Amino acid sequence: MSLVHEEQRARPRYEVMEFGMLWRSNGQHSEPIASVVITNASLGGVQFQTAHPVEVDTEVVLELGGEKGSLFLPGDVRYVNNGVGNLHTCGFRFKPRTRRDRQDLARYVFSIRDRVVEASEAVW
Repeated sequence: MSLVHEEQRARPRYEVMEFGMLWRSNGQHSEPIASVVITNASLGGVQFQTAHPVEVDTEVVLELGGEKGSLFLPGDVRYVNNGVGNLHTCGFRFKPRTRRDRQDLARYVFSIRDRVVEASEAVW
């Protein structure tokens, strides 16, 4: 029996360290629920860390800084792992609702990919 974990992701994952904010709809208004640090991203979603408790299956919007202003990407929290102290590591799945959501998502992830490629080429 092998205990080796095989990666099952269909999309490449890029390591990053960026700040964001989670928002939840509260009737006709949105309210901020947690500041987060994004630790990796793919076209399917991101992993983030936060000091604020977030529940699995919570539908939220992730606000990220973009080249042309903030991006607001809808999705849901897929898992929460409690870490050291009050730090929680969470998986967030993108659930784009519109064509613009899909375009913003692609621009965000591809900009991360481009930065990762540029950084690796600068090292060599």
